[in-house]
Amino acid sequence: MSETTKAQQDYQKRMAKERGRFESVTQVHDLPPIFHYWSNKYIRPMVEEFGFSQAGEFFAKFLAAAAERVGGSPVFLSLGAGNCDTEVQTAQLLRKAGLTDFVIECLELNPEMLKRGKELATSSGLGTNLAFIEGDFNRWKADKQYTAIFANQALHHVLELEH
Repeated sequence: MSETTKAQQDYQKRMAKERGRFESVTQVHDLPPIFHYWSNKYIRPMVEEFGFSQAGEFFAKFLAAAAERVGGSPVFLSLGAGNCDTEVQTAQLLRKAGLTDFVIECLELNPEMLKRGKELATSSGLGTNLAFIEGDFNRWKADKQYTAIFANQALHHVLELEH
């Protein structure tokens, strides 16, 4: 077996394991107590100086600024969107700020997580603001330009960061 074929097979096994690991995980942000202690004691005070206490607030502020600079109907991309909780929160904040004609495309490897994200978006009244793309962002190629691209707790899944 060639090195290329073996590498491809290894990659496919890794991706199957990743899909299986998160297939039934509904609380992806359910982190251990040490995370909350550390982030609330050290990180939260620093970001609150800039007016944020949650990731969605940070993303909404800068996505809205990008939309204003670009104009038109912005299209944003979220890499490794998971169950789309942050994307739904961000969309709600964008709407609250007066931006209604936008789309956040949620790129996610796991079809079960995307399904939960779509259900959450629909039940939150955001069905027209979120779109869902099943794909591996390590291999995925964009077919358009985006107003802005963001990732929340997903970059640890990047295999070749330089790519």
